[in-house]
Amino acid sequence: MAEAAVLYPVQRLSDLLTQEAVFLQGVRGEVQWLQRELTRMQGFLKDTDQQQDTDDGVRRWVSEVRNAAYDAEDIVDTFMVQPANGGGFWASLKKYACILNRGVNHYGVGKDIEALKGRIIDISRGAEAYGIRTISCTERNRSLTERFRHIRRTSSNAGNEQVVGFEENTKMLIKQLLKDEQQRFVISILGMGGLGKTTLARKLFNSTDVKGGFDCRAWVCVTQEYTTRDLLQKTIKSFQKPKIEDLELMERMTEEDLELHLYEFLEGRRYLVVIDDIWHKSAWESLRRAFPDNGNGSRIVITTRNEPVAMITDEKNFVYKLRFLNQEESWKLFCKKAFPDTGDGQATVCPPGLEKLGREMVEKCRGLPLAIIVLGGLLSRREPHEWHTVKNHLWWHLTQDSDHVSPILALSYDELPYQLKSCFLYLSLFPEDSLIDTEKLIRLWIAEGFIPEEEQDMENVAEEYLKELIDRSMIQIAERYLDKVKTCRVHDLIRELAIKKARALEFLDVYDGKVNLSYSSTSLTRRQVIPSGNMKYVSLVHFYPRLRSLLFFNPDRESINIKHLQTLCSSLRFLRVLDLEDTRIEHSGKVLRLTDSIGKLIHLRYFGFKCNSLVEFPRSIGNLQCLKTMVASGNSCWKLPSQISKLHQLRHLIARPLGHLQVSTLTNLQTLKYVNFQQWDAVDARNLINLQELEIREIPYTNMNFILQVNSLRSLTLQTDTAFNTLLPLSRCPNLIKLKLEGKINILPRTSDEFPPNLSVLVLYGSLLKEDSIPILEMLPSLTILHLGNDSFSGKKMVFSMAGFPQLQVLRLSWLRLLETLVVESGAMPRLKYFSIEDCNNQLMVPERLRMLPLPQEW
Repeated sequence: MAEAAVLYPVQRLSDLLTQEAVFLQGVRGEVQWLQRELTRMQGFLKDTDQQQDTDDGVRRWVSEVRNAAYDAEDIVDTFMVQPANGGGFWASLKKYACILNRGVNHYGVGKDIEALKGRIIDISRGAEAYGIRTISCTERNRSLTERFRHIRRTSSNAGNEQVVGFEENTKMLIKQLLKDEQQRFVISILGMGGLGKTTLARKLFNSTDVKGGFDCRAWVCVTQEYTTRDLLQKTIKSFQKPKIEDLELMERMTEEDLELHLYEFLEGRRYLVVIDDIWHKSAWESLRRAFPDNGNGSRIVITTRNEPVAMITDEKNFVYKLRFLNQEESWKLFCKKAFPDTGDGQATVCPPGLEKLGREMVEKCRGLPLAIIVLGGLLSRREPHEWHTVKNHLWWHLTQDSDHVSPILALSYDELPYQLKSCFLYLSLFPEDSLIDTEKLIRLWIAEGFIPEEEQDMENVAEEYLKELIDRSMIQIAERYLDKVKTCRVHDLIRELAIKKARALEFLDVYDGKVNLSYSSTSLTRRQVIPSGNMKYVSLVHFYPRLRSLLFFNPDRESINIKHLQTLCSSLRFLRVLDLEDTRIEHSGKVLRLTDSIGKLIHLRYFGFKCNSLVEFPRSIGNLQCLKTMVASGNSCWKLPSQISKLHQLRHLIARPLGHLQVSTLTNLQTLKYVNFQQWDAVDARNLINLQELEIREIPYTNMNFILQVNSLRSLTLQTDTAFNTLLPLSRCPNLIKLKLEGKINILPRTSDEFPPNLSVLVLYGSLLKEDSIPILEMLPSLTILHLGNDSFSGKKMVFSMAGFPQLQVLRLSWLRLLETLVVESGAMPRLKYFSIEDCNNQLMVPERLRMLPLPQEW
């Protein structure tokens, strides 16, 4: 992961070379040398990622490289900051344009670069001293494979494995294995590490019914880095139990011979094979040709942490996503392990005096069987008076007591592509048990530089990163809204893994509330999280001169004074992220006036702020020309000066602005929320060529032609206190996918051509639609999600007709108080998967087909 620490400084040096060439006379060659040398070291760092865990010398060398990269970044950022003292960065560039020879040397950049160059030369020599070299892909894979084999060696033998909560899962999957379906198909068991995938597969494999249902069975454990030859040999050995001479023959066979040998052995037989812990689709592709489809009910079971692997698209397959244990299942499993059966047939029972404490610890395991089993085994060897000690340091005890908990979870981290590792480690800064807003997380990743700047649509790239972490079972979906993951969470054990890795890599620092700190221990800190002790921290900010990110999480609702904010802005000149969304700012009067000092944060990319009164921004905000996100939480209104028009990098403005809003020049703007119609009407939207999400409120009249200037819109929310007379102008929004309308709709378009052509999500509130509106909506060819809420439908009967809503997958009805009857004709909504009805008429009769449909677990 350390190579990610070098990635951003290299990019900053590149920016310096291209944007500030006029000021680099005399040192341009040195800057280029720094960029080349750091790029070369970045290649070494990729190879040392796993070596750091076992080699102190490598760990020290990596730390030296990281610190050198940070210093290079400091040189660039110092150079950029210095001219800003004169009242605006770009104005200062013009001011100094006539004194080129004085530029870099005046600010000591030349000396700093020369000193750093010497350090980097020493670091390069140190690589030889530490025995660091660029290792081949084969060597790297071999090292990872050996670790994996040591940790994940599984077999079909259950031993004394404790099993709870899989009873219904097992019955259902056994039915899938034995059902009267002659075509060979794959059953995928999906879930995060420690959830019990192997245990469940083993129960299936060893079931008496399953044993009798197949001619032959095999169990194969896959390593993260495998060879096809090795997999084929393992499979043959598991099926055939070969003799010594057969093994010798297999060693002489080619890969093609092994594949043919296995195919011929299985031909005509009804077989079952379990392939345990597949990490890559390619592992399946390596084996599939050797498994004939004999048309006799053969089955393949795979277990995996990765959803793309589970969703084998070119095979008939059944995916079972393993759930976490519920509260009672977790307690039952814990008791079996903590109070083992003594052989007298008595059930395992926790002593009454320990039950409350035990349940509190079990709850912290969040239904993860691996954690519960380790906890139970640990406490089975402890005296009752020691239980409190374990609870106070629960995760430390769990990881120390077992050789498997940390390594099993760490395998998922080690397997991550390097560009995802920084994104994963960033999760460690969020408080325990917190729900993480995914939109905020994505914008923070972008502000931190984790998403390559050259990517045109960084938000989409970041969303793919988030999806991949979810697919890899590193992040859990907490809540969905419409077609998006709204919030996510991280299991406490995964979070502990992220914290451990982040600390080892000096990725971030969590302020612990202490007053006395030494400069030497804090000067290199780049990211800092403040969970409490706001007032103490503000008095210490001068200890963190190179800080790039500062995030306040405030469970105790501590506040800071507006004077403290001024101190932060004056002291932390290199900040890229300043998140105050969870902190109250104390001030006098009805208006919170931010001071000019905020204009000193010229590197700022993310600014989150919370206030419940009017906030007035200074003119110096025009200096923040790197700013990408401004977001307000709470009920505050923002009075923004005309200088906001200079923030050409701004991508997301999420606030309730007051007065004139000068954003017409912000061509990179993607999100604009909570603006009123009067403000929007004054905007020349023709320049907002990247605007994708727009929310306009208080629309005073019904003419919607005002929206036609923006062709890039993908999501639109409109609110009126009067009525929408026509929606016809929206039909000329070719990219609009999501539409939310709040207010009465007088006339609904009569044909699907009068709607946005690619509309996929439609949310209506207060529309007062008549009964004849449903036949119109059900003609929409691409609609997948429909939410009718808050008196959006005023009729008593809602009919879904045959062949209507051909693509609809999610239907939500809420607060439709007049609705009495739902009718679903045969063939209506053929793709419907999920249905929700909330706070409607108590007398409403819901057809059985809708009642049987679930909501997604996260909704």
